[in-house]
Amino acid sequence: MSASSSVMFVEMDESCEVRERTDVGGRRGVFATRDISPGEVVVAEAPLVPYLSGKSETEDHVHIFLAKEVLRHQDRDSVLEQMKPLYPQSMDDLEESVYKRAKKVHADSVDTLVDYQNEPKLEEKDVFCLLLKICFNAFEGGICIKKSMFNHRCLPNCMTFSPGERVNGQTGQKTYSKMSEVVATRAIKQGEEIFISYLYPLEQSFAARSKKFEAQHFCNLNESPWPVEMESFLFEDQEGFDREAVVEDMGYIEQSCEKLDEMLEGNQVSHKFALKQLKSEKVEAEQILHPHHLVMCRINNMIVRSAHEIASSQKNPNPALIALILRCSSELQDSLGKALGSDHCDLARILCDIQVALEFMMQAAPELLYASFPEKYGSWQKASKAEYACQKEFKRISSLYDTKP
Repeated sequence: MSASSSVMFVEMDESCEVRERTDVGGRRGVFATRDISPGEVVVAEAPLVPYLSGKSETEDHVHIFLAKEVLRHQDRDSVLEQMKPLYPQSMDDLEESVYKRAKKVHADSVDTLVDYQNEPKLEEKDVFCLLLKICFNAFEGGICIKKSMFNHRCLPNCMTFSPGERVNGQTGQKTYSKMSEVVATRAIKQGEEIFISYLYPLEQSFAARSKKFEAQHFCNLNESPWPVEMESFLFEDQEGFDREAVVEDMGYIEQSCEKLDEMLEGNQVSHKFALKQLKSEKVEAEQILHPHHLVMCRINNMIVRSAHEIASSQKNPNPALIALILRCSSELQDSLGKALGSDHCDLARILCDIQVALEFMMQAAPELLYASFPEKYGSWQKASKAEYACQKEFKRISSLYDTKP
């Protein structure tokens, strides 16, 4: 390809600005112009072209759907003009290797889009560039120009929220927001780069994250920022350890979790079925993975979600099921708490799960609670102290994120 185009900057909200970076594909990043507090909204914008989840699941992939929306938009030229700052600004921005791989992957889609567009038609290279802008920059909620300026980090200092329902963690009040938001999950210093994650859930192995990132962006991930133990295997320092075999086994476990997630999302399986499968996967994972490994965290998260769904359908929840929620949530607190930071909204959810489970167990099955968790919750005094601490910390973190009515 020829010389790349000059970087176009986007005017951001008052707490941050776009600056040039020569070491990343888009050649820019977003940096704090002042100190930013946890829970603070860094950027809020309505999507230029929205995407409602599930709107075209039986037809087009989200990227193709959005490209079609742009190409037949009544103000197409205006939308394309607003999308100019997105990477790649032109095909000249791409390295030769990236261009060739992208061309091979997207050739059929480009042909489809060329035929789909309204008159006056764009040239094939411009349609290809549009599709890559969307593939590299679109989010679950659609095309967001400001949000697209942020670089990826596997352990970011912000979370993204698509337009949709918001729930006040303390009052339970529900509101609807049309805005796509980037929200700080830890304190960010003036001059520090602000990152989001392009990959969800966060709890995936480096191998899985790398594969997904490379498939969409045609470049490699940087080294993992997660603590070492969250990417480690059991016995890897012992003679005869077969890393290749262990990574392969871990891959099968992750694929199973991924499939279950998709099937639950599509209501193809029950949570009872999923829970049985997940408990089996956890037994397998415990044989090869460090207890704090990200894949263990994902399994625990999924177990808690399915167990919650089952318990909520029971008139009198099974104490053993609540004990399972408590065990997995406590493990999540131990694993993710330090890595995410003390102000992360995901930690608030985990603490809430622990507090509610403890409250139930102390009332409905105290002896089971003490016997199951002798060190942490082995007496009324220990359990009540832990329950109060979780409730207090949950309220503190929630207050950082909740919009007061």
